[in-house]
Amino acid sequence: MTIEGTKIGLRKAIIYVRISSKKQLEGDGIRSQERTCRDYAGYHGLEPVKVFSDVMSGRFISRPGMDAM
Repeated sequence: MTIEGTKIGLRKAIIYVRISSKKQLEGDGIRSQERTCRDYAGYHGLEPVKVFSDVMSGRFISRPGMDAM
């Protein structure tokens, strides 16, 4: 059963993924991270409702995707 597209009993979650450089976009890094997070969420009864991402070094405290959360 759903209410406004949300399954009853599932808690909402967001996903944040990050890769350090545009070169990593050529691989499966960001998709793999999101898939792993979605698997984790499903296992723990969480429903991912939004995905935030960044393509920049983690050494920066302020990152657009992180800030948008």
